[in-house]
Amino acid sequence: MSATRDHGVFDDRLAASAGTIAILVGVVGSVALFLRASQRKGPPPLLIVLFVIWVLSPYLLLVAARLFAKRWPPRSRSWIHLAAVVVAALSLVAYGAVALGPSEPKTAVFVLVAPVCWLITAIAVGIAALTRSG
Repeated sequence: MSATRDHGVFDDRLAASAGTIAILVGVVGSVALFLRASQRKGPPPLLIVLFVIWVLSPYLLLVAARLFAKRWPPRSRSWIHLAAVVVAALSLVAYGAVALGPSEPKTAVFVLVAPVCWLITAIAVGIAALTRSG
């Protein structure tokens, strides 16, 4: 997210790289933490598959948002890359606290984190869309 001094053109390569890394680390880490937490309860396989899809849904939304905004100006796209970093950090911290914590995992965290992440992504896309036209 740096502006070159020569032309005043915003270059989002660093932000895009950070967003891509955040999505990849978030996907792998979130699924791994969910599977670790699910070992304590031993839910049925179908429930595990459904929860994995649920846990992955914020990242699928981020990938879709990045594809949708591919032709937008770099400064606008950087909001979506920032959302990817925030979503990954939030997910990993929340899931890690539950999966690696001393007590039994709390299913509510795995249910509630995804909608919060969707909201973060929606806000970022909204801001990106407003800065695109402004």
